[in-house]
Amino acid sequence: MKIMDLKHLQQAFCNALMTSSEKSLSWISSHAHLAPEAQISIYRNSILGRVIKVLSATFPVCLALVGEPCFRAICRSLIDAFPDQFPEINFFAKQFPLFLQEIKAVQHLAYLSDVAQLEWTYHRMHYSDPIATAIDLRELSQIDESQYGRLCFHLPANCTLLSSLYPILRIWQVNQPGFQGSQVVHLDEGECRLLIYRAENVEIAQLTPEMFALLVLLHQQKSFEWVCESMSIQNPEADIPLLFQEAIQQGWISGFESC
Repeated sequence: MKIMDLKHLQQAFCNALMTSSEKSLSWISSHAHLAPEAQISIYRNSILGRVIKVLSATFPVCLALVGEPCFRAICRSLIDAFPDQFPEINFFAKQFPLFLQEIKAVQHLAYLSDVAQLEWTYHRMHYSDPIATAIDLRELSQIDESQYGRLCFHLPANCTLLSSLYPILRIWQVNQPGFQGSQVVHLDEGECRLLIYRAENVEIAQLTPEMFALLVLLHQQKSFEWVCESMSIQNPEADIPLLFQEAIQQGWISGFESC
């Protein structure tokens, strides 16, 4: 067997974890009781178990909704679908919500992918640094209102706007540890529109259709004049000044600059 330096040995080990081809195992010495494939499987199964454990902690509501055997099977299918990414946990966590749409066993849970997206977003925000979200009203007051149309207003950094045809926030809430109250969720409650961001803690704001539309437009970093014109077309009945004032009061607008 050819002797390899540490760098090539590490690469060979990673290749063997991802595939069990004869070439990838050629560097492993035979053992009296374990063939090369059996030897590398010990490490592969250990790492696989840790990846599934992390995914279970990242998506606990999805785990509760489908049950542990089904959840583990989904995780294994996801990992098998992207062998070249093993064991990049962040990659698999990011792919998990979209991958759920392809799993026939859970297609009757049409809301599951959206719930997973909510969980992944919450997880990312939870482990991000707290940021200041309040806009500097003193600085804004020094700008003539006639110039507002030329400004671009910012939403909080790392925020996510998320919408679903299903009441995913309610589903998420009733599956939190210590939840008290009725666990009945009516799937026909209507569309759910959320703003998720990190201030001192992770905040989840449930928005009206008009507020969601306004924040989506503001998030595109276009001029306020363009935002108002777009809102007047999409939501002609919306009271834009009132919505804008509420967004500032709630801390959903964190800053501004000239476009």
